Amino acid sequence: MITIKSTTGMSDFEVFEVDGAQQGKLGIDKISIVVDVPKDQLVHYAEYGKELNLMIKAGFPMHWDTRVKKNGYRSSLRFKISGVQGTQRPLLQFGPYQEENGFMRLELNPNRLETKGVAELKTELDLVTPHGWPSFLEWGKVTRVDASLDVPVPLDSIIWDSRYAVHRDRYLSNGRPETIYLGKKENGKSFVRVYDYNAKHAPDSLQPVTRIERQQKLDAPFSELAVLNNVFHGARLYSWRCPAPDNIPIGTWAMFREQVSRVGLTRALFFLQPELRASTKAHVVKYKSELIDLEASWVVWPAVVDGLGLTTPGPHGPNIPFIDASVPKDLLGQV
Repeated sequence: MITIKSTTGMSDFEVFEVDGAQQGKLGIDKISIVVDVPKDQLVHYAEYGKELNLMIKAGFPMHWDTRVKKNGYRSSLRFKISGVQGTQRPLLQFGPYQEENGFMRLELNPNRLETKGVAELKTELDLVTPHGWPSFLEWGKVTRVDASLDVPVPLDSIIWDSRYAVHRDRYLSNGRPETIYLGKKENGKSFVRVYDYNAKHAPDSLQPVTRIERQQKLDAPFSELAVLNNVFHGARLYSWRCPAPDNIPIGTWAMFREQVSRVGLTRALFFLQPELRASTKAHVVKYKSELIDLEASWVVWPAVVDGLGLTTPGPHGPNIPFIDASVPKDLLGQV
């Protein structure tokens, strides 16, 4: 059973049944959307910064943020969403240093906002952006999405590996694995983070939760978000209950599994004699994790996107204000 991600316990998201998958929560931890406003529509953004400043002074729920990373944009502000604080607030950047970057960039954490917060954000964008939320639906492209899957199993109960052998690292807390990195963070095509969710968010919880998070860099139309291919495809997880092979003593196998928890399967194989490595790997991969089915979990991805309201218009409809580009510019105050 897969339940759409809820961080506050206040969500009314539906529960979806998925054959072959254990209980978990699939969600979106971060998404970045760049809007390439057509040149014939940029006339409506000529004084955008000044207009936003007036709106902020008038009491609109947003504020400038000069401390955030520029990401190639001159101006940055955050929207005030109910129950969301600090850097968790949606970030809007505009005014690119280079035109090819697109005029606006929106970054948000849908897991944190949930359906209600996303609806609130769309309302604010409809009010303070010349083309409202429809500009993101029509002209937006996704440049990054972080998909997350929370499963109720301890991190050290998983034998982990990845087809991406670029880089792996781990942090330890009290001698136990806390975070495992598969691939380099700078390379979104190969970066997966597996970590103990409770270590940071619920240290007193008696229910273990392991989060598997995939950072995927993209260049895809926003309209295609719901049909995104499985971003967890490169991660490989095997069962800790895998028994020792007949040719490896129990004591050696216990030490080998300890190494696996620290450095992953591929690197741990180098602690064995060369003649044992190939057969040991072949033995382990037969025992896929019975607790986590990454392929089956992805089946509900379209429902997660739609359930958050990311693919639907804001409260003011799909076409507001979408001023007709054929209107003479002198009638718009532009000569």
